[in-house]
Amino acid sequence: MKVAFQGDRGYFYGMNILYNVKNGVGFMMGILQYGFLFLRAFFSSRATLAAQMVALRSQLALSKNRIEQKKYPKPKFTPAFRVLWVVLSKVLTGWEDLVALMQPATVKRWYSALDGVCRCGSSPR
Repeated sequence: MKVAFQGDRGYFYGMNILYNVKNGVGFMMGILQYGFLFLRAFFSSRATLAAQMVALRSQLALSKNRIEQKKYPKPKFTPAFRVLWVVLSKVLTGWEDLVALMQPATVKRWYSALDGVCRCGSSPR
């Protein structure tokens, strides 16, 4: 069933609001998930973290190999993933060595895009 709203923003404006709310909730859930993963890692022992890192790196290498062989399409990064990598690029030194599925220039573009969004309300001086 389609609901049409006639207003200054056109038809289906009400549906756009629902779509934006759904995306906003998904974004916040992704950020919370990364926060919980960080807290769990923060309180884990070094041996546990090293084992997890080896396991994750091996899976990542396999995934990257499949993408390079064009067996699977390129991954689609979520907004929460992009924000996570922008934050990691500002917090970690040598973060360029950690990226495997994207180029460091991609993360820098994400930062520029995020910086443009965050400065919407500020006036240039």
